[in-house]
Amino acid sequence: MATPAEEAELEQLNQIERELEVQRDWAKYRWEKTNSECYQKYWVNRCLSESRAEYRREIDPIRAQEVELHEV
Repeated sequence: MATPAEEAELEQLNQIERELEVQRDWAKYRWEKTNSECYQKYWVNRCLSESRAEYRREIDPIRAQEVELHEV
């Protein structure tokens, strides 16, 4: 049986995990939208590459936070 303090900590960790999931979902949505827009441009591969790089810049800190969260 968990103590009230442990339960509060678990709830806080669950809340952080949900927030990170929302951030990840929005990052993926923006990436997919940008990729879709790339196919309307002449330099499709360059646009896709830039889109992927932007996604990585956005998602890497989220992943780092998730790893840290799961190590707790």
